[in-house]
This record gives sequence, structure tokens and C-alpha cells, in this order.
Amino acid sequence: TVLYSLEKLISVGLIEKKKCITEKKNKKKKPQFYDENLNIELEYEDLKKNSGEDREFKNIEDMQHVRIQCEQIAESSKYIAELKKESIEVQKYIDDIQNIENCPENLRKKITDIAEKTEKLEKKCYDIHSREQNLSRERTAMFVRYENEFPKALVNLQNDEKYFQAVKHDMRMLEAEKISLKEDMKMYQDRTGKVKNGAVIFLFVILVIFVLFFVSGQLNNAGGRNLFFAVLFCSMLLVAIIFLVQRNSLYQFRLCDKKMARAVTLLNKTKIKYVNIAGSVDYQYEKYGVKNSYQLSREYEAFLNDKKNSEKYRESLKESDESRALLRKTLEKINLSNADLWENQYMMLADEEELLKTKNRMESRYEKLKEQIKYNLERIDKSKKYILEFVKKHPDKSDVIMEMVDSYEL
Repeated sequence: TVLYSLEKLISVGLIEKKKCITEKKNKKKKPQFYDENLNIELEYEDLKKNSGEDREFKNIEDMQHVRIQCEQIAESSKYIAELKKESIEVQKYIDDIQNIENCPENLRKKITDIAEKTEKLEKKCYDIHSREQNLSRERTAMFVRYENEFPKALVNLQNDEKYFQAVKHDMRMLEAEKISLKEDMKMYQDRTGKVKNGAVIFLFVILVIFVLFFVSGQLNNAGGRNLFFAVLFCSMLLVAIIFLVQRNSLYQFRLCDKKMARAVTLLNKTKIKYVNIAGSVDYQYEKYGVKNSYQLSREYEAFLNDKKNSEKYRESLKESDESRALLRKTLEKINLSNADLWENQYMMLADEEELLKTKNRMESRYEKLKEQIKYNLERIDKSKKYILEFVKKHPDKSDVIMEMVDSYEL
């Protein structure tokens, strides 16, 4: 049983078989733990003082302490595995840098040139891609949907707007002309009425004068007859003037009436044109989601700029992919652990100083990993020694301890 337990502990690596162990090395050491924040030692001493002669409680505490050591070994072993895995990757990275530094000069120069070109192309792609688009997604989608109609649609809308303004101007002019003709017709109508009234009054006055001439007997002498003929001549002249004025007023009135009829006809035709062109313009506004052709022109120009930037971005991205592929093909000529990884490290490959700094950082990181592995190995070794000392002092518990060790698969 004790020998069997010792052989079992040796087989799992918890203890190391030696030819002799001095008393000094066999001296019990205070247990130390992986987690420094866990004050098990202090708690253990307090429990030991408070327990007194209670052997049963002490045995339980001892077994708990052994379990803690097993947990520490398991945890440290897992951590060491992760650290070793990480250190292998770091070492590969360092080896790759050394291989790049030690490659032939012409190949190193080629890698640097391709990496610099790739960096410039990537920066160009980023600059183009980071530019803010001039149009929203909705407006861009609209122009993409009707892209085949442009720029003809823009020209048509501009022409329709000009025609709409011309028709609107004509309609206003015809409306003004119609109003003016109405006023002229009213004026000539009023003039005709006034002339008629004046003629009636004038004829009445002439008749009165003629009656006075006959009654007074002025026609019997030569002076009276001369005066009568003079009045008669003036009366006939005035009648002629009234006739001419009346005739002219009627002529102007009829002329205005004809002009009015023509203006009304043209106005009706213009109104039909106005309704049609206004409906066409409003439909185009609604179709393209704009308020006028100027807005559509500005947005179309912005769409062309965005499209041009997109084409530049695709071209730059294509060139960048080709440069990356060439860089990867060139890196494959060097014995690298992961050419895909270095394909994305073009900035470092283009700058030898940055490559050296990275190498120094990786070496420093590798040394820290080694220190962490060494520290955890020491923790495991101390825990194993503690368990071994406990087994030697308590051989009657060796079977229980072995079951505990087996449960942690150590």
C-alpha cells in the first residue's frame, strides 16, 4: 500500500525518484499557491489554532489543502499549455522576420517595392472609400433605376420648364390684352352714346335758331340772310364732324370686338397648352422626386461623381488585390511559416525599421512567455513536493490522495 502509492505517484509525475534525500531537503516547507490573493496559509493557521485537539477537523483541512494543490497543478498545467502554444506562434513570427532579413538582397528589395506599392494602393482605396457620398441611398437608387433615361430626361425637363414659362407668359399677356380690349370697347361704347346725345341737343338748338330766324324776319334783309347761311354752314360742318366721330367710334368698337374674339380664342388654346405642359412638368417632378430641373441637375452631377468614385474604388481595389497576390507569390519563395499572414503585413515589409521594432517586440514577448512558463512550472513543482511530503507523513491516506490525483487526471 505505501510502496504501491509511492510507485503510483512516481508514475504520474507527482514525485521524482532519487537515490537519497537528505533531512534538510525532506524538511517540510510552508505551502505556496498559484493565486497569491487566496490566503490559504493564513486561513489554515487560524483553523489550526482554533481547532485545538480536534483531529477529525484537522484531517479534513489537510485533505482540502491537498485538493487545492491538485487544482493548482491542473490550472497551471492548462496555463502552461496555452503559453507554450502562444510561444510557438511567437517564435514562428520571429523566425519569419529573420528569414525575411536574411533573404537575398534582390529578393528583399523586390518585396519592399511590392509592399510599398501595396501600401499606396490600400491607402488610395481607403481614401476613396472614406469619402462621404454626395447623395443618400434613396436618391442614388432613383438615379440607378432611371439611369438609361439620363441625361436626356434632364434636358427634356429643362426644355419643358422653359416652354411652361413661355406659355405662362403668353397666357398672362393674353389675359392683359383681353382686359384692355374690354376697357376700349366700353370706352368706344360710351363715346358713341355721348355723341348721339350731343347730336340730338345740337339739332334741337339748330332748329330753335332757324325758328328764331324765320320769326324775327331776319331773312328779309341781306345781313340776316348772310348770318343765316353762315349758321347753316356751321351747322352742316358740325353735323359732318359728329357723323365722322360716330362712325369712327362704331368702327373702333367693332374692331375691338373682333380683337376680343381672337384674343379669347388664343387664350383658350394657350390655357390648354398650359394645362398639358404643367401636368407634364409636375409628373416629371414627382417621378424624379425634385422641385425643379436645377435640383435634378445638381443631384445628377453628384450621382456621376459618386459613380466615378465607385469605379475608381473598384479599379484601385483590383490593383491592390493584384499587388497583394504578387506579394504573396514573392513571399512564397522564402521559407515562411504563414505566407497568408505576411501578405497583410505590407506596411511592415515596406519599412525595415518597423520590421526591426516588431522583431524586438516579439523577442521581448517571447522572453516574457518563457518566464511565465518557468514560474508556473515552479508552482507545479512546489505543489507536487507538498503532496509528496503529505503522503510520507500520512501513509494511511495515500489511497485517498491517489483517488484525488486521478480525479484531476494529473
